[in-house]
Amino acid sequence: DLAAATRPFVRLDPARGGNGHSGLGLAIVERLVLRLGGTCEIGNRPEGGLRVAMTFPFDAIPKDDLHAQAA
Repeated sequence: DLAAATRPFVRLDPARGGNGHSGLGLAIVERLVLRLGGTCEIGNRPEGGLRVAMTFPFDAIPKDDLHAQAA
């Protein structure tokens, strides 16, 4: 159940237990991404493993404006 992957202390693969991981990684990532106004999508990769895609909203700054701000 991928929806459970972002709950604290949840591990989706019990076979990987006991390796020193707490199950907090994705919970922390998702909360941080959401606080920044982004989205976090979790899915299975066809070849196996997990895929996490994060998107963040931002306004594009024209290149000339970047140079002016740096000066």
